[in-house]
Amino acid sequence: MIRALTALIIVSGLARLDVSAQWQRLTLPAPYSTGYYLDVFFLPGDPQYGWACSIEGYVVRTTDGGQTWQGSQTRRPFLESVQFLTRNIGYTSGPGGIYRSTDGGASWRDITPFDPNNEKGWGCFFLNQNEGVYLVGGCATGVLTFFRTVDGGNSWQWSQNLEANSGLSDAILYRDG
Repeated sequence: MIRALTALIIVSGLARLDVSAQWQRLTLPAPYSTGYYLDVFFLPGDPQYGWACSIEGYVVRTTDGGQTWQGSQTRRPFLESVQFLTRNIGYTSGPGGIYRSTDGGASWRDITPFDPNNEKGWGCFFLNQNEGVYLVGGCATGVLTFFRTVDGGNSWQWSQNLEANSGLSDAILYRDG
């Protein structure tokens, strides 16, 4: 009897889950509706705020949980990583470079560091508004360049390593303690 009751509770719970977990098709405004988007990020503390970035260099943003979207475009195409630390401060990056926004993604400033090997950049990750990394290289020559900033991309320090066929693309940073 208890097994049957437990099974009934689980089945009824799953039925409610299916009803509440539905996907909706949302429409982006032109020209952003034609983009090929590679990353999406919603602010953990306020999921009404979200951003997505595309190969075309588009960055779309929502302030109402995805019901409506606005867009902007970076100077060079091909973005594959987007992260915001607050409603206003965020970063996006990819082979098109790395960009910083201070107005919620309405506009972007190119903060791409000079790479002595002229390799393509990939992902970025920031611990806070100022401290983060940008990863470059790894595909063509095997030379990996790790760029680090502590001032929001105004200046960069870098180190290199050689690892053939690494395909370096993304990073996650953790702070000790």
